[in-house]
Amino acid sequence: MQNTLTELDIMDLGHESYPEIRNHAIYHVLRFLLESPEFNLKKYSGKCSKIFNPPTPIHKVKGGPEHQTLQYLLGTVNIPEASYEDNGRLVDEWMMQMGWGGKDAQKSVGTEKVIFWVGDQLTVDRLRNLAKYRAEDENSYA
Repeated sequence: MQNTLTELDIMDLGHESYPEIRNHAIYHVLRFLLESPEFNLKKYSGKCSKIFNPPTPIHKVKGGPEHQTLQYLLGTVNIPEASYEDNGRLVDEWMMQMGWGGKDAQKSVGTEKVIFWVGDQLTVDRLRNLAKYRAEDENSYA
């Protein structure tokens, strides 16, 4: 731990990775549209365009038994992620698991800490949107 990452380092990594993530998101939307029954890609004159090639993997995830996750940082819970309310409940649960569930702990976290949630892109997007959704609340725990 001689060269630890700071909050700013993590924010910079997220900012630097955005263009690649955006390219992948655009590709997936394009594929969804092209594969819809209303669009016949086989008859499309530009079907050989390079624009239809998938973007190169950023860091390809390894699979197989030798790459299984053996431990979780937070315990799993039976809470869906179908709405902002559900995602808010998940954040509350995670805060409780970390021992930050009371009002005093919430105040301490809100004034003294920066928390980065790491997960798949869907989780990250939903938590970012939850933060935007709550941006005008009286406090971050409203």
